[in-house]
Amino acid sequence: MWFTVTSNSAKTSIYSMNLTESDQTIIAFLSVFAEPTYFEAIELSIPITGNYTIRTTGYLDTVGYLYQNFIDLRFLWLNLLASDDESGSGNNFRIDYLLQASQKYVILVTTYYMDTGATSLQLSGPGTVNFTKVIPTSKIYTK
Repeated sequence: MWFTVTSNSAKTSIYSMNLTESDQTIIAFLSVFAEPTYFEAIELSIPITGNYTIRTTGYLDTVGYLYQNFIDLRFLWLNLLASDDESGSGNNFRIDYLLQASQKYVILVTTYYMDTGATSLQLSGPGTVNFTKVIPTSKIYTK
């Protein structure tokens, strides 16, 4: 589920998710413990080029990975633009990035060390962002 909040000239688009034991797991390459983590991959549709803040909010400890074009689950560093663990408030990630309207992006939201629970993905910037959950196989492609 997603919705948009407008404040002054910035727009904040929000995508709610619940990462649970029934979600797929992946061994995140930045994981300190090299343990499987739960994840969700979300395609971002960027309508206006500009600086965007990508972050999660809530009590769940999250790590974020921003990719251009697609994610290959076998090679997580391929097409990786940015990643973050603790730059947001609490145990949330925050990525500030110039996103192009003509490009395709996927954000991979993972839990930290098998944590489960609800979190919200927020993108703030000049345009309203649309979200599409991507069901992964060996590669996750954007449309």
